[in-house]
Amino acid sequence: MTHPALQRSALANLPLLWKHICYGLVDGTRGDPASDIARVSAAISSGGPLGRPAWRVYLLPAFYAVLDPADIDTLSVSRLEKNEREAILRITGRVGLALSTLGLLSDAIPPGALPPLLARVWAWISFLSAHAAQLPMAERVRATGTAGHVTLLVALYQAADDRGRAAMLRLPGLYEVVGRAWREVVARNDGEALEATSLLIDDLFKAGPDGCIPDTNGDWASFISAAGGSEQGLAQLTARHLRMVFPPGTEGVRRAPGESASDALMNAIRKTVCARDVLGRVFGFLRPANIPKDDTHRAARPFSAEFAAHGGVTALTRACLALALAPQTPEGDSVLNGLFSVLNRCLFTVPHLKYVVKAINAGLLRVVVLAGRLGKRDEVLLDQARSYLRDYLPPYCVFYSVLCALVDALRTLGPLNAVQASLPRELHQHWNGFMGMLQPRIRLALDFKFGKDAPLLCRKIAAKSEFKACAACRSVYCSYACQKEDYREYGHRELCAEVAVNKEEGRRRYSTKNLSFLRLLLNKEYAQAQERLSLRTVACLHDDAMIPSLVFDFTTDDWGADTYGACHITLQPTDVWAGAWQAGPPAARDNRGEFMAGRTQLHVARVGAGTTFAQLSMPCIGPGEGFLRALWRLVESGRVPRIPSSPAHIALVQKAIEEQGALVHF
Repeated sequence: MTHPALQRSALANLPLLWKHICYGLVDGTRGDPASDIARVSAAISSGGPLGRPAWRVYLLPAFYAVLDPADIDTLSVSRLEKNEREAILRITGRVGLALSTLGLLSDAIPPGALPPLLARVWAWISFLSAHAAQLPMAERVRATGTAGHVTLLVALYQAADDRGRAAMLRLPGLYEVVGRAWREVVARNDGEALEATSLLIDDLFKAGPDGCIPDTNGDWASFISAAGGSEQGLAQLTARHLRMVFPPGTEGVRRAPGESASDALMNAIRKTVCARDVLGRVFGFLRPANIPKDDTHRAARPFSAEFAAHGGVTALTRACLALALAPQTPEGDSVLNGLFSVLNRCLFTVPHLKYVVKAINAGLLRVVVLAGRLGKRDEVLLDQARSYLRDYLPPYCVFYSVLCALVDALRTLGPLNAVQASLPRELHQHWNGFMGMLQPRIRLALDFKFGKDAPLLCRKIAAKSEFKACAACRSVYCSYACQKEDYREYGHRELCAEVAVNKEEGRRRYSTKNLSFLRLLLNKEYAQAQERLSLRTVACLHDDAMIPSLVFDFTTDDWGADTYGACHITLQPTDVWAGAWQAGPPAARDNRGEFMAGRTQLHVARVGAGTTFAQLSMPCIGPGEGFLRALWRLVESGRVPRIPSSPAHIALVQKAIEEQGALVHF
């Protein structure tokens, strides 16, 4: 039996004019029902008597009758012939306007009347969503169709009780309709509909198990298919969504004319929550319990690449900066936490320097500092700021383009002492460590930029003054013999071949300038460590204990990316180097490092899996024997003090090495 609120008899409570119109809509006797519905909608929106909740409930029978499912059958069998066009326009016109107007009545719908009304509403929304492109439809109805549908669903969901919401979430094809609506709203750049769509998607996530759209019945796959067609399409849609809310060239939350700052902030938050949810689902922060973490990581890689390529990284950085600059609210803090967590995953899932540079130019360093300040009362933001300073940013601070971007970013922060003072005490050590590492490298980058420090790769102790550069990879050597004999062993020719292949295939990961600067940085840090290495080596050889090794750390993250970290001296057991003093195949190899044997054996180890930086190993050789053995002979000859204890011994060691003719090459 039909609920009393949906029966024709309820119309008797309306004023005479509206009673006459609504009776005609129910009985089908009105000549132009679309115009009548438009009049009712205008009367509700105008704030007159008909807009009061006590009167609005009596309008429900008219809209319930207009949404007659029998008309769906009529449209389904129609062949869209010319003589049927007028009838179809009448049906789509009145139904489209009824759906867009019904949202104004949502708070007046009694709980018991929602299920039968929702059944008709959903039948029409599903039909129009699937066939709107084929049906003749008035332009005003087509323009407001998707926006009206989404707004209505949001209004019905928010007005429903728990049972009503559960019933809505079980609607067949719900995820396809919502995904398709999101795509159309973003394509039309409709800000108001975008807010409603974002809230609806957020509600779908909140209502799902584990706080996300489930994947057990293919719901997540259906949503992806409708919204973007694929993971890459979903990435493009999400990036475009964020660019709509936080467009390029803006800082902070964008305000409409006459809009207060608090209203603008809440509107931006409501428009952003669905992007936060989708990104969290893709990157594993919101993950169904039945999906392993590794599967989420693998799935995130193509998404991350497409998202970054379509401006998603810079838009996400602008979003974080806008929310960090805005007055703090619980809703804003929640969205900022989610987006800031996603940002580091997105940046470092598919590492590419140009996206890191774009993020820094968009204000990434400011976001880190602001998050650190907010961390005084938000432990999550404090942990994230600490992770950026300690783990995420340092691996990229060895590249010229990143350092140049950081020069400009530091200027926007103001005096660095004031920045440190504004941070909580828990971050002082990490901030000082980050700046202590960054500032010397920035000075080196500026010298490199203005040609004050040429990237010389030849490190002979007594190198010739006439240097030549390889035309392919810009490696610098001091003689033809140096090029022919030494660099052949240390990957120079392989590097040139790789550069040629990369240029031909267009897949260079790093620019020539970045690689040249990286070599310069490695040489600089090697030169600074060389003296300490020599002294510690001589001291250890006297005791036949652990052997010092110069190590270039290459960090390998969860995603398999190798990035140079720092140069330092560590101790290795002597048996590790036993094969170093004999010619033969490569000695010990494991996933922590790579050691070469024979005359190419180094006293310098490289730590980190992967082949990206294999050419950056630094051999230290003597003529026909390893550098380590050359030092051992010096110790045995008694020409070097047994236990060096002061910097004065540095000159003795260097002189002895030079007399032995030892070469140091990179």
